[in-house]
Amino acid sequence: MKSMRVLCTLVLAIVTHTAAAKALRVVSFEPQPFDLTASVNPKLDLAGNPCALIKVTCHAGDGALRFEGNLVESSDDGSEVSAYFSAGTKRIVVKVPGYAPLSVRFSDFEIYCLLQKQVYALVIDAEASTQGGTAAQSIFQMLDDSGDDPVEDMVAKANKLFADGNYSDALKLIEKAAGLGHPEAQLSLGLLYEKGISGTPDPVLKKNYKTAFLYVQKSAMQGFAEAQKVLSRYYRVGIGVEPDESRANSWSSKYALTQRDQSGHDEQVFVAVEQQPEFPGGDAALLRYISAKIHYPSVSAENGIQGRITVNFVVDKDGTVGDARVLRSSCYYYRTDTDANGRTVSTKVNVDGGDAHLEQEALRVVNSLPKFYPGLMNGVPVKVWYTVPINFRLQ
Repeated sequence: MKSMRVLCTLVLAIVTHTAAAKALRVVSFEPQPFDLTASVNPKLDLAGNPCALIKVTCHAGDGALRFEGNLVESSDDGSEVSAYFSAGTKRIVVKVPGYAPLSVRFSDFEIYCLLQKQVYALVIDAEASTQGGTAAQSIFQMLDDSGDDPVEDMVAKANKLFADGNYSDALKLIEKAAGLGHPEAQLSLGLLYEKGISGTPDPVLKKNYKTAFLYVQKSAMQGFAEAQKVLSRYYRVGIGVEPDESRANSWSSKYALTQRDQSGHDEQVFVAVEQQPEFPGGDAALLRYISAKIHYPSVSAENGIQGRITVNFVVDKDGTVGDARVLRSSCYYYRTDTDANGRTVSTKVNVDGGDAHLEQEALRVVNSLPKFYPGLMNGVPVKVWYTVPINFRLQ
């Protein structure tokens, strides 16, 4: 009983002290799926697993930010703080001098937990005004850390209900878990809206491609690999969104990167190293090789399509080329019209999403490249990303 009185006194003292302090608020907390900082320069937690990175921008206070909640390390460059946390973290506490501690629960922002090698952006500002109860409430939220995971239980129960054929009750649980930011639940709900659930006499769930797209997009934005793969298909085929080959390729590339990052078996691939990879004979020899090997696709030539295909690939430690992908595709053709005076006018028309035939030919040539001299870091060969633009021009 004595220990309980001590605890109550301690909590009361904390609440009394913080009630007068200024409050903080979260302006935004969002995944940054195309920021590769945590992949290019991964940090490991005490268990040896890759961390997640939160880039924190704070517009309140002028002291150093401190964090609670599986923090591995942090650094401040003057404009933002880079804080690495263990993957799986679901909430952190941010402390700014002169302000009450801010508890950031990720599910409030439809993010279930931090994922390995994923980057998130957190923006914090001061509240316009503070009520005593707000500070007290944040303290009780900080003390409430039972470790239970009701969302996982929700998903597990939903899966069992689906298996038993109880679709209506299962859907209610999946929708609730998806609303709390569980990426697997969001993907599952998206796929269910894509396919629908039949029933007698009425369907249990009607197909809704637009809703399917929105849920899959939410899951993919969190860094969930399977959702990124599905989202690539949605953009390519046009499910719930206008077909967009460029975005389809972007999400396909992101899926490949996430798969590799989460496998834990691949070595780091550098973007910049002390000595970059080099094609035997230098850049001039590389351009001559590409020029000699390129075969202009007949379909593209017949349609007058030209452009530049920028290809990204990895030069391995032994100099071999692999993992080639299209980074950018800028294609166009010239349309011939007749103006009011009967003169012939040529107009340049951009090809939305690029040209698949030119992209395939560019990838074919890159995949045929002989070995490079590998990139070096501290004199040791390492894997390095390499980019080369390939121009297609009709004479």
